[in-house]
Amino acid sequence: MSVPAGFGFNDQKARNLYAQAKRSDELERTKRALASGGTETGFLNPQTTVEMFAIRPGMAVADLGAGEGRYTIPLAQKVGDSGTVYAVEVQKDMLGRIKKDAQALGLDNIVYLWADVERARGTKINDNTIDFVLVANVLFQSQEKLNFLLEANRILKNSGKMVIIDWIDSFSGFGPPPSMVFSPEKAQKIAESAGFVFEQEFPRAAHHYILMFRKP
Repeated sequence: MSVPAGFGFNDQKARNLYAQAKRSDELERTKRALASGGTETGFLNPQTTVEMFAIRPGMAVADLGAGEGRYTIPLAQKVGDSGTVYAVEVQKDMLGRIKKDAQALGLDNIVYLWADVERARGTKINDNTIDFVLVANVLFQSQEKLNFLLEANRILKNSGKMVIIDWIDSFSGFGPPPSMVFSPEKAQKIAESAGFVFEQEFPRAAHHYILMFRKP
């Protein structure tokens, strides 16, 4: 996917346009992948991926940078009626799409938050109230990665878990531009700077890595 003509990635408008287009394109690819069990295109199957994280009924979960809700929906199904998923997204139209999909499935345990995770207290979630935070395919786009993860740390309970899913490489334009790829080594380093303790790396998929951290 090419950058809109006339803009560079240092231009915020271009980054926003790229993020929106990328998520829309990724959604279509993911739908095809899910239809084949998640193996046809090499993309992670959100339903299967969520199963790895020991999400239990009754938990409070935050999906930071929820996008189209690829992970929000299976997370909501896992926590059940007694749990809550906070879908946090800076693009309001994305939240509308998640809500429409959730309503079609009869899910009413999702809180939709139009918020900027890169700002201190930007999620509007209370301190130390979340059991699990997911940061999926969004950290590479963030201009303020440390602020993003500090906000994740703030809302997590002590011993709460955070998982980062992100692109391994650019894959000749299939993923983000090379300059935007954020390696697992860099992700671990900045998460530790935000106060997290590294716990494990899950087996890598064709295009993504998955890291789990704990708030001490």
